[in-house]
Amino acid sequence: MLIGSVIVAQMLPDEAVVKGGIGVKFRLGEVGTRATADMDVAARNRTTFLDELNQRLEIGWGTVPASRGALKRNPDAPPRLAFSGTARPAKQARPEGVLAEYLMEPYDVTLHFMGKPWKKVPVEVGHDEIDALEDADHPTEIADQIAAIGRVLGFGELAPVPLISLEQQIAQKIHAATEQGSTRAHDLVDLQLLWHAGTVGGHGLDLPKLADRCRRTFAYRKAHAWPPAAAMPNALETRYQVAKDEVNQAVLLIATMSEACAWLNARIEEIDAH
Repeated sequence: MLIGSVIVAQMLPDEAVVKGGIGVKFRLGEVGTRATADMDVAARNRTTFLDELNQRLEIGWGTVPASRGALKRNPDAPPRLAFSGTARPAKQARPEGVLAEYLMEPYDVTLHFMGKPWKKVPVEVGHDEIDALEDADHPTEIADQIAAIGRVLGFGELAPVPLISLEQQIAQKIHAATEQGSTRAHDLVDLQLLWHAGTVGGHGLDLPKLADRCRRTFAYRKAHAWPPAAAMPNALETRYQVAKDEVNQAVLLIATMSEACAWLNARIEEIDAH
């Protein structure tokens, strides 16, 4: 999934930014972050996104050397296109009580390698909440681990990828983790990783900006009020432990889910003071 997402990210339309679990990986790296099943994107104009994405996929990305036969005929034969693809709408989930404008629009991107179908990448596109694209990290140097993967593949230099801002990603994850009935224990793990990266890991978390993004995100989504309280049932402890074990960063992560909820409530109080 990661390799496919890295390649798709090189062909995203303008004014689209990566968020979600893949956004965490692009920011922090493959090792020490959770696996994810799809690629989440926010786009300013969702009505034109599919057409623009298909145009970029047709142009393609990356190169491979000319074939031996081509080089024999012409030693200066140009390299061949490595990756291209097509995108089409996928079936949209419609959870009860969720307004249509808040639903993610799913697409199946089929990547082709040298003209032959190679890999399917599920892409989910959300709209631009609270004009977050204006504040996105444009562009963001992808994590060293991801860049190293690109060098090993050897299809071309990976360009920086626009990511949702760190503050907006934290705000969205706080909202998801504190919504009534939330089962997203894995977000508690992601929030600890993002907070650590932003406060001591050199990613420059701006607390006043984060407070603003939290208040605006909660006001925009209208699901529950800011500041929220994090509390999840004990039945979700196993999910938390699975997510914690997956990232294999015990030194950075709190031992139990209930303690992680208490940690998040302390962070919410800290944010709300700004």
